[in-house]
Amino acid sequence: MTSRKGTSCCSQSQKMLTASCWSTLSTVVTTTGDLGTKCPRYSPRGFDIGNHFCEWVYDYTHEEWPFYKAQPADYPTRAQQLHFIRHYLAEVKKGETISQEEQRKLEDDLLVEVNRYALASHFFWGLWSILQASMSTIEFGYLEYAQSRFQFYFQQKGQLTSFHPPS
Repeated sequence: MTSRKGTSCCSQSQKMLTASCWSTLSTVVTTTGDLGTKCPRYSPRGFDIGNHFCEWVYDYTHEEWPFYKAQPADYPTRAQQLHFIRHYLAEVKKGETISQEEQRKLEDDLLVEVNRYALASHFFWGLWSILQASMSTIEFGYLEYAQSRFQFYFQQKGQLTSFHPPS
């Protein structure tokens, strides 16, 4: 089946998906070959912080194939996450007085939110990497990276229950 312009539906769908991805994500490659991202779109705070924690695992300065190194042990511990969250909440709640009980609830709720969104981050970058494997001219192990992100997705999904606050 083809569209009016003679391109296949699959090709047209791929173009639409690609255009959608690029409208929300632009890739920046510096002159040293480092790969970074700039996301000029709105992201929920949980996604941004969860993505930040996920990035603790990856070293993109590795100079051999696949040009990154994953160190799962570098994912922040619960204590490290709470340290970050406490500083984040202190800035957000600046000037407000809240009880220790309210503070703990805010911390616990944000910890769960962030770790749920960390799963979304792994899934998002895994899908993005699969697309890049077929489109990018940058030498990078996109399929290996996708596999790594999906592996961490399933690993963290199994551990997510440990981040639920006690009832």
